[in-house]
Amino acid sequence: MGGRFAKQLTGELAKPGKKTDPAEKQYAAIYNLFLAGKFEEAKEAKLTADKQFGNSYWTPQLLYIESIYYIKQKQDSTAINRLENIVTLFDKSPLAEKAITMIDVLKRRYQIENYLTNLNVNKTEEIVSRRVDLNSAIPLVANTLMKKDTATNIPKQLPLVKKELINVSNTKTISTAAVIKKDSIASLPKAPLKNLEITNALPANTLNNTSYTFNAADTQYVVVVLNKVDPIFITESRNAFNRYNQDSYAGQMIDIYNRRINNQYQFLLIGPFVNARDAILYIDRTKPLAKSRIIPWLTPDKYSFSIISNANMTILVSKEDVEGYHAFIQKLFPDKF
Repeated sequence: MGGRFAKQLTGELAKPGKKTDPAEKQYAAIYNLFLAGKFEEAKEAKLTADKQFGNSYWTPQLLYIESIYYIKQKQDSTAINRLENIVTLFDKSPLAEKAITMIDVLKRRYQIENYLTNLNVNKTEEIVSRRVDLNSAIPLVANTLMKKDTATNIPKQLPLVKKELINVSNTKTISTAAVIKKDSIASLPKAPLKNLEITNALPANTLNNTSYTFNAADTQYVVVVLNKVDPIFITESRNAFNRYNQDSYAGQMIDIYNRRINNQYQFLLIGPFVNARDAILYIDRTKPLAKSRIIPWLTPDKYSFSIISNANMTILVSKEDVEGYHAFIQKLFPDKF
């Protein structure tokens, strides 16, 4: 049930010259409406489509993002219904496990929210976000307690360095303004040999193209570029990468910021990392897991990975030049980005 459309969303069905089923096209459009935050339009379109086609074209991605919308509206029974459909119809999907967890959280919403509300701490955005992660209450408690939208509560200029830089390789780090903790490397898995080969591809000297400048030794952020994604799902994506980092990089404090570039693009900025090599090593390990484990509710056309320095980020934000920067970084790393 939903198999053909599910494969189409995940890129498994696409074949040159193959005609798209009108129902598949209609449900793909509904998915994109939900993801873009056009909720009322999406709900009406889905109601019409369901009357015509039943549930044979539903996908776990569609049901999951629909459930997140109803969670935000505190329509928990409707959200649970959508999540239960994932478990019933798509029990082999990576989203089935997430749906089971979310159902449990929703049934304990009042208890969790009371616990967080009664904590005698200063509930800053970062504290709330991390505590919610630990309780697996994503995104309902965060939406309740955060006073400001995380997409707009980020300074235009990122901090030059945080508490520490992330060093994902067992090599001597470059001298920076940050102090690397002695144990900052110990808990990180060693890079596969194939990933170490990128050191040969990194330009050794500074490169520029009139606007952007690249130096492999500069501190870099990993960027997850989100395309036409509503803040609700940006928060969910940020929390998902937080959980992944906590699981895969135990002992590290890998910060994640979200930054709105324009009406189309939002950035999740992960890091900072010591240099370009370490940022790309992180991408090499993380990108293959994004589709199946980290953000399976997003189709691959909705996100991409890159790296960026503070200096280039300042230029990009001032110009809102996502496409221009992508072209610049792609020339440097044609096989990576």
